[in-house]
Amino acid sequence: MKRLLALILVLCMCTAVLSSCTSCDSGGDGEVETPSAPTEPKKYADPKLIKRLQTYSCSTRKEVKELFGVEPINYDDKYDKADVYMFDDGRAVYIEYYHNESQGIMNTKVEEMIDTTLLDQIKEGYSYDKITEIFGGIKGTMTTSMYWGLYRYVLNDGRLLYINYDQCAFATGMRITSADGKTEILGTPAQEAKAFDDFDLFKQHLIENYKENIVIPKLLSSEYKFGKGIDSRECFTYAFGTASYGWEDKEFYDGLFTVEVYKIDILYEDMVDFYKTKENEEVIECREGVSFVKEWGRFLFNNNGRVITVDIPTTLREDMPWNRDENSPPAITTLEELEKYLVIEYLDLPGTEE
Repeated sequence: MKRLLALILVLCMCTAVLSSCTSCDSGGDGEVETPSAPTEPKKYADPKLIKRLQTYSCSTRKEVKELFGVEPINYDDKYDKADVYMFDDGRAVYIEYYHNESQGIMNTKVEEMIDTTLLDQIKEGYSYDKITEIFGGIKGTMTTSMYWGLYRYVLNDGRLLYINYDQCAFATGMRITSADGKTEILGTPAQEAKAFDDFDLFKQHLIENYKENIVIPKLLSSEYKFGKGIDSRECFTYAFGTASYGWEDKEFYDGLFTVEVYKIDILYEDMVDFYKTKENEEVIECREGVSFVKEWGRFLFNNNGRVITVDIPTTLREDMPWNRDENSPPAITTLEELEKYLVIEYLDLPGTEE
Protein backbone atom coordinates (compact mmCIF):
# COMPACT_ATOMS: atom_id res chain seq x y z
CA MET A 1 0.00 0.00 0.00
CA LYS A 2 2.80 2.38 0.91
CA ARG A 3 4.48 1.62 -2.43
CA LEU A 4 1.24 2.45 -4.25
CA LEU A 5 0.88 5.79 -2.44
CA ALA A 6 4.51 6.67 -3.19
CA LEU A 7 4.01 5.90 -6.88
CA ILE A 8 0.86 8.05 -7.03
CA LEU A 9 2.73 10.96 -5.33
CA VAL A 10 5.60 10.76 -7.84
CA LEU A 11 3.17 10.75 -10.78
CA CYS A 12 1.36 13.80 -9.39
CA MET A 13 4.64 15.69 -8.99
CA CYS A 14 5.69 14.90 -12.59
CA THR A 15 2.31 16.04 -13.90
CA ALA A 16 2.62 19.35 -12.03
CA VAL A 17 6.12 20.00 -13.40
CA LEU A 18 5.04 19.25 -16.98
CA SER A 19 2.03 21.51 -16.62
CA SER A 20 4.20 24.32 -15.33
CA CYS A 21 6.64 23.99 -18.25
CA THR A 22 3.82 23.99 -20.79
CA SER A 23 2.38 27.13 -19.22
CA CYS A 24 5.72 28.96 -19.49
CA ASP A 25 6.20 27.98 -23.12
CA SER A 26 2.72 28.94 -24.25
CA GLY A 27 2.37 32.20 -22.34
CA GLY A 28 -0.98 31.04 -21.11
CA ASP A 29 -2.72 31.28 -24.50
CA GLY A 30 -0.40 29.38 -26.81
CA GLU A 31 1.65 32.47 -27.92
CA VAL A 32 5.22 33.43 -27.03
CA GLU A 33 5.56 36.78 -25.23
CA THR A 34 8.17 39.26 -26.56
CA PRO A 35 9.60 42.05 -24.45
CA SER A 36 8.08 45.47 -25.33
CA ALA A 37 10.38 48.02 -27.04
CA PRO A 38 11.49 50.96 -24.90
CA THR A 39 9.32 54.01 -25.49
CA GLU A 40 10.91 56.92 -27.39
CA PRO A 41 11.51 60.00 -25.24
CA LYS A 42 9.13 62.85 -26.02
CA LYS A 43 10.56 65.19 -28.66
CA TYR A 44 8.07 68.05 -28.44
CA ALA A 45 6.84 70.00 -25.45
CA ASP A 46 3.35 71.40 -24.93
CA PRO A 47 3.18 74.89 -26.56
CA LYS A 48 0.94 76.06 -23.70
CA LEU A 49 3.97 75.85 -21.42
CA ILE A 50 5.78 78.64 -23.29
CA LYS A 51 3.80 81.29 -21.42
CA ARG A 52 4.42 79.53 -18.15
CA LEU A 53 8.16 79.73 -18.76
CA GLN A 54 7.94 83.53 -18.63
CA THR A 55 6.10 83.53 -15.31
CA TYR A 56 7.40 80.34 -13.72
CA SER A 57 10.09 80.96 -11.13
CA CYS A 58 12.58 78.55 -12.64
CA SER A 59 16.17 79.57 -13.21
CA THR A 60 18.20 76.38 -13.48
CA ARG A 61 18.39 73.91 -16.34
CA LYS A 62 16.89 71.24 -14.14
CA GLU A 63 13.87 73.37 -13.25
CA VAL A 64 13.23 74.30 -16.89
CA LYS A 65 13.46 70.66 -17.94
CA GLU A 66 10.98 69.69 -15.24
CA LEU A 67 8.59 72.36 -16.52
CA PHE A 68 8.64 71.18 -20.14
CA GLY A 69 8.93 67.46 -19.38
CA VAL A 70 11.03 66.66 -22.47
CA GLU A 71 14.72 66.27 -23.24
CA PRO A 72 16.28 69.53 -24.50
CA ILE A 73 18.96 69.81 -27.15
CA ASN A 74 22.02 71.04 -25.25
CA TYR A 75 24.59 73.44 -26.67
CA ASP A 76 27.65 73.83 -24.47
CA ASP A 77 30.94 75.32 -25.58
CA LYS A 78 33.21 78.15 -24.56
CA TYR A 79 30.84 80.66 -26.17
CA ASP A 80 27.35 79.28 -25.56
CA LYS A 81 25.53 77.49 -22.80
CA ALA A 82 22.04 77.01 -24.13
CA ASP A 83 19.13 74.60 -24.53
CA VAL A 84 16.65 74.31 -27.40
CA TYR A 85 13.17 73.02 -26.67
CA MET A 86 10.97 72.17 -29.67
CA PHE A 87 7.17 72.33 -29.85
CA ASP A 88 4.74 70.59 -32.17
CA ASP A 89 3.33 73.91 -33.43
CA GLY A 90 6.56 74.73 -35.32
CA ARG A 91 8.09 76.93 -32.64
CA ALA A 92 11.17 76.50 -30.49
CA VAL A 93 12.50 78.14 -27.34
CA TYR A 94 16.19 79.02 -27.26
CA ILE A 95 17.24 79.42 -23.62
CA GLU A 96 20.68 80.85 -22.96
CA TYR A 97 22.25 80.35 -19.54
CA TYR A 98 25.11 82.07 -17.77
CA HIS A 99 28.22 79.93 -17.59
CA ASN A 100 28.04 80.53 -13.85
CA GLU A 101 25.18 78.12 -13.01
CA SER A 102 24.10 80.13 -9.97
CA GLN A 103 23.12 83.07 -12.22
CA GLY A 104 20.56 80.97 -14.08
CA ILE A 105 18.87 82.08 -17.31
CA MET A 106 20.53 84.89 -19.26
CA ASN A 107 18.11 85.14 -22.19
CA THR A 108 15.02 83.42 -23.58
CA LYS A 109 13.90 83.64 -27.19
CA VAL A 110 10.83 82.06 -28.78
CA GLU A 111 11.49 81.40 -32.47
CA GLU A 112 9.74 79.94 -35.48
CA MET A 113 11.67 76.90 -36.72
CA ILE A 114 13.06 76.72 -40.27
CA ASP A 115 12.19 73.68 -42.39
CA THR A 116 15.49 72.04 -43.37
CA THR A 117 14.17 71.45 -46.90
CA LEU A 118 14.45 75.22 -47.50
CA LEU A 119 18.24 75.20 -47.07
CA ASP A 120 18.74 74.19 -50.71
CA GLN A 121 17.06 77.44 -51.78
CA ILE A 122 19.45 79.86 -50.06
CA LYS A 123 23.03 80.76 -50.97
CA GLU A 124 25.82 83.20 -50.24
CA GLY A 125 25.23 86.55 -51.86
CA TYR A 126 21.48 86.58 -51.19
CA SER A 127 20.16 89.58 -49.28
CA TYR A 128 18.61 89.35 -45.83
CA ASP A 129 15.25 90.29 -47.33
CA LYS A 130 15.45 87.55 -49.97
CA ILE A 131 16.41 84.87 -47.43
CA THR A 132 13.66 86.06 -45.07
CA GLU A 133 11.16 85.65 -47.93
CA ILE A 134 12.41 82.10 -48.65
CA PHE A 135 12.06 81.30 -44.93
CA GLY A 136 8.42 82.37 -45.00
CA GLY A 137 8.97 85.62 -43.14
CA ILE A 138 11.09 84.16 -40.33
CA LYS A 139 13.64 86.86 -39.50
CA GLY A 140 16.06 85.02 -37.21
CA THR A 141 17.79 86.48 -34.16
CA MET A 142 20.74 88.86 -34.35
CA THR A 143 23.54 87.66 -32.08
CA THR A 144 25.93 90.59 -32.59
CA SER A 145 25.71 94.28 -31.83
CA MET A 146 26.55 95.44 -35.34
CA TYR A 147 23.95 97.04 -37.60
CA TRP A 148 24.21 94.00 -39.84
CA GLY A 149 25.93 91.00 -38.37
CA LEU A 150 25.46 87.37 -37.40
CA TYR A 151 21.91 85.96 -37.28
CA ARG A 152 20.81 82.66 -35.71
CA TYR A 153 17.97 80.45 -36.91
CA VAL A 154 16.63 77.24 -35.29
CA LEU A 155 16.08 74.37 -37.75
CA ASN A 156 13.21 71.94 -37.25
CA ASP A 157 15.66 69.14 -36.44
CA GLY A 158 17.12 71.13 -33.54
CA ARG A 159 20.33 72.28 -35.24
CA LEU A 160 21.28 75.95 -35.42
CA LEU A 161 21.85 77.88 -38.65
CA TYR A 162 24.08 80.96 -38.54
CA ILE A 163 24.18 83.47 -41.41
CA ASN A 164 26.57 86.40 -41.45
CA TYR A 165 25.13 89.40 -43.27
CA ASP A 166 27.58 92.00 -44.52
CA GLN A 167 27.61 94.81 -47.07
CA CYS A 168 24.13 95.99 -46.12
CA ALA A 169 22.61 92.63 -45.33
CA PHE A 170 24.04 90.30 -47.96
CA ALA A 171 24.97 86.80 -46.83
CA THR A 172 28.74 86.41 -46.75
CA GLY A 173 28.92 83.21 -44.71
CA MET A 174 26.59 80.40 -43.61
CA ARG A 175 27.13 77.50 -41.23
CA ILE A 176 25.14 74.90 -39.31
CA THR A 177 26.11 73.75 -35.83
CA SER A 178 24.95 70.59 -34.07
CA ALA A 179 24.65 69.81 -30.38
CA ASP A 180 27.64 67.46 -30.72
CA GLY A 181 29.84 70.41 -31.67
CA LYS A 182 30.10 69.61 -35.40
CA THR A 183 29.99 72.50 -37.87
CA GLU A 184 28.92 72.31 -41.50
CA ILE A 185 29.96 75.17 -43.78
CA LEU A 186 27.42 76.05 -46.46
CA GLY A 187 28.90 77.62 -49.58
CA THR A 188 32.50 78.77 -49.87
CA PRO A 189 34.91 76.81 -47.62
CA ALA A 190 36.55 78.63 -44.74
CA GLN A 191 39.72 80.54 -45.58
CA GLU A 192 42.17 82.24 -43.28
CA ALA A 193 42.46 85.91 -44.24
CA LYS A 194 45.87 87.13 -45.37
CA ALA A 195 46.88 90.76 -44.91
CA PHE A 196 49.57 92.76 -46.72
CA ASP A 197 51.05 96.16 -45.91
CA ASP A 198 52.94 96.34 -49.19
CA PHE A 199 50.93 96.92 -52.37
CA ASP A 200 53.36 95.10 -54.69
CA LEU A 201 53.43 92.04 -52.41
CA PHE A 202 49.63 91.98 -52.32
CA LYS A 203 49.45 92.25 -56.09
CA GLN A 204 51.99 89.44 -56.49
CA HIS A 205 49.99 87.25 -54.09
CA LEU A 206 46.88 87.71 -56.21
CA ILE A 207 48.74 86.93 -59.44
CA GLU A 208 50.23 83.73 -58.01
CA ASN A 209 47.02 82.41 -56.45
CA TYR A 210 44.14 83.42 -58.73
CA LYS A 211 43.92 82.31 -62.33
CA GLU A 212 41.44 84.91 -63.51
CA ASN A 213 41.29 88.61 -64.30
CA ILE A 214 42.10 90.58 -61.18
CA VAL A 215 40.64 93.96 -60.28
CA ILE A 216 43.19 96.39 -58.86
CA PRO A 217 42.41 99.99 -57.85
CA LYS A 218 44.96 102.50 -59.12
CA LEU A 219 45.69 105.56 -56.98
CA LEU A 220 45.89 108.84 -58.90
CA SER A 221 46.26 111.23 -55.96
CA SER A 222 49.56 111.73 -54.18
CA GLU A 223 47.63 112.81 -51.10
CA TYR A 224 46.76 109.14 -50.41
CA LYS A 225 48.77 105.98 -49.94
CA PHE A 226 48.17 102.24 -49.77
CA GLY A 227 47.41 101.13 -46.23
CA LYS A 228 46.49 97.45 -46.31
CA GLY A 229 45.33 94.68 -48.61
CA ILE A 230 43.36 91.68 -47.37
CA ASP A 231 42.52 88.42 -49.14
CA SER A 232 39.53 86.91 -47.30
CA ARG A 233 37.14 84.13 -48.25
CA GLU A 234 34.53 86.53 -49.59
CA CYS A 235 36.49 89.39 -51.16
CA PHE A 236 39.73 91.23 -51.85
CA THR A 237 39.92 94.45 -49.80
CA TYR A 238 42.09 97.47 -50.56
CA ALA A 239 42.42 100.35 -48.08
CA PHE A 240 43.97 103.70 -49.02
CA GLY A 241 44.48 106.41 -46.40
CA THR A 242 45.73 109.97 -46.15
CA ALA A 243 49.44 110.01 -46.90
CA SER A 244 50.34 112.24 -43.95
CA TYR A 245 48.94 109.77 -41.38
CA GLY A 246 49.45 106.14 -40.36
CA TRP A 247 47.26 103.33 -39.00
CA GLU A 248 47.85 104.56 -35.45
CA ASP A 249 46.11 107.89 -36.25
CA LYS A 250 42.34 108.45 -36.12
CA GLU A 251 42.63 110.77 -39.11
CA PHE A 252 43.90 107.87 -41.21
CA TYR A 253 40.64 105.93 -40.66
CA ASP A 254 38.47 108.98 -41.33
CA GLY A 255 40.26 109.43 -44.65
CA LEU A 256 40.05 105.86 -45.91
CA PHE A 257 39.04 104.82 -49.39
CA THR A 258 37.96 101.19 -49.10
CA VAL A 259 37.59 99.00 -52.19
CA GLU A 260 36.07 95.51 -51.94
CA VAL A 261 36.16 93.16 -54.91
CA TYR A 262 33.81 90.25 -54.26
CA LYS A 263 34.80 86.65 -54.91
CA ILE A 264 31.42 85.22 -53.88
CA ASP A 265 28.27 85.90 -55.88
CA ILE A 266 27.05 89.19 -54.46
CA LEU A 267 25.62 90.53 -57.70
CA TYR A 268 25.80 94.12 -58.89
CA GLU A 269 22.13 94.22 -59.90
CA ASP A 270 21.04 92.77 -56.54
CA MET A 271 22.92 95.43 -54.58
CA VAL A 272 21.59 98.23 -56.81
CA ASP A 273 18.04 96.92 -56.29
CA PHE A 274 18.66 96.63 -52.54
CA TYR A 275 19.45 100.32 -52.26
CA LYS A 276 16.63 101.35 -54.60
CA THR A 277 14.07 99.71 -52.30
CA LYS A 278 15.29 101.59 -49.22
CA GLU A 279 13.51 104.75 -48.16
CA ASN A 280 15.34 108.05 -48.68
CA GLU A 281 18.24 106.43 -50.53
CA GLU A 282 18.95 107.68 -54.00
CA VAL A 283 20.87 105.52 -56.48
CA ILE A 284 22.48 107.57 -59.24
CA GLU A 285 23.51 105.75 -62.42
CA CYS A 286 26.88 107.25 -63.38
CA ARG A 287 27.22 105.20 -66.54
CA GLU A 288 26.40 101.65 -67.58
CA GLY A 289 27.65 99.32 -64.88
CA VAL A 290 28.50 102.06 -62.35
CA SER A 291 26.15 103.52 -59.74
CA PHE A 292 26.52 105.87 -56.78
CA VAL A 293 24.57 105.57 -53.52
CA LYS A 294 24.83 109.09 -52.13
CA GLU A 295 23.50 108.37 -48.61
CA TRP A 296 26.16 105.71 -48.11
CA GLY A 297 29.03 107.39 -49.92
CA ARG A 298 29.40 104.22 -51.96
CA PHE A 299 30.11 103.55 -55.62
CA LEU A 300 29.05 100.21 -57.15
CA PHE A 301 30.84 98.70 -60.14
CA ASN A 302 29.66 95.77 -62.24
CA ASN A 303 32.48 93.20 -62.40
CA ASN A 304 31.15 90.54 -64.82
CA GLY A 305 27.95 90.38 -62.77
CA ARG A 306 29.52 90.55 -59.32
CA VAL A 307 29.77 93.81 -57.44
CA ILE A 308 32.78 95.94 -56.57
CA THR A 309 32.15 98.52 -53.84
CA VAL A 310 34.16 101.71 -53.34
CA ASP A 311 33.48 103.56 -50.08
CA ILE A 312 34.73 107.13 -50.10
CA PRO A 313 36.23 108.75 -46.97
CA THR A 314 33.88 110.44 -44.49
CA THR A 315 35.95 113.58 -45.00
CA LEU A 316 34.89 113.61 -48.68
CA ARG A 317 31.20 112.84 -48.18
CA GLU A 318 28.70 115.58 -48.85
CA ASP A 319 26.20 114.13 -46.35
CA MET A 320 28.70 114.36 -43.44
CA PRO A 321 29.45 118.08 -43.12
CA TRP A 322 30.61 117.65 -39.51
CA ASN A 323 33.71 115.85 -40.85
CA ARG A 324 34.57 118.76 -43.13
CA ASP A 325 35.63 122.41 -42.79
CA GLU A 326 36.44 125.37 -45.03
CA ASN A 327 39.81 123.84 -45.90
CA SER A 328 38.40 120.48 -47.00
CA PRO A 329 38.57 119.55 -50.70
CA PRO A 330 35.29 119.34 -52.63
CA ALA A 331 33.05 116.41 -51.71
CA ILE A 332 32.85 113.47 -54.10
CA THR A 333 29.39 113.22 -55.67
CA THR A 334 30.18 112.01 -59.21
CA LEU A 335 32.26 109.31 -60.86
CA GLU A 336 34.46 111.99 -62.44
CA GLU A 337 35.30 113.35 -58.99
CA LEU A 338 36.08 109.84 -57.71
CA GLU A 339 38.44 109.25 -60.63
CA LYS A 340 40.56 112.20 -59.51
CA TYR A 341 41.61 109.95 -56.63
CA LEU A 342 41.47 106.39 -57.97
CA VAL A 343 40.23 104.27 -60.85
CA ILE A 344 39.39 100.59 -61.22
CA GLU A 345 41.76 98.62 -63.45
CA TYR A 346 41.55 95.01 -64.63
CA LEU A 347 44.74 92.99 -64.72
CA ASP A 348 44.71 90.41 -67.53
CA LEU A 349 46.83 87.50 -66.37
CA PRO A 350 48.81 85.33 -68.83
CA GLY A 351 46.91 82.21 -69.80
CA THR A 352 43.46 83.53 -68.93
CA GLU A 353 42.52 84.52 -72.46
CA GLU A 354 40.09 82.18 -74.21
